[in-house]
Amino acid sequence: MDYLLSEEYQTTVETLMDRAENPIRAVQLLDAHQSALGFALYCNYYTEDGKLFIMEFCVEPPCRGQGYGKLLYELIEAREKARGAKFAELTTDSATPFWQGLGFVNTGVADLDNGDFIFRKKIDL
Repeated sequence: MDYLLSEEYQTTVETLMDRAENPIRAVQLLDAHQSALGFALYCNYYTEDGKLFIMEFCVEPPCRGQGYGKLLYELIEAREKARGAKFAELTTDSATPFWQGLGFVNTGVADLDNGDFIFRKKIDL
């Protein structure tokens, strides 16, 4: 959480958001009482290669293992598929089984920024 609130992270996000054609989108999953269950930040590079890049993805700890993460991802994928996403990509260091359960495959390539492996999923058209 400290990193997400840091000036370094905010500068990175602002730089990425400067891309008028490929804005960063934020989505929050709420329960019936408007309490947060999870959130995600992502960007779809429509004009480049159709990559849906998941930047941040979090389900609140008490809500994990109840299908909320799957629901959140599936909502994002459906929305971005309609906008031209051809594949999804992300890096992860701790939620590998979750992402693999959604069909993501480890590419074997490490991200240059953080060293985490890049996972990819083809989005069926």
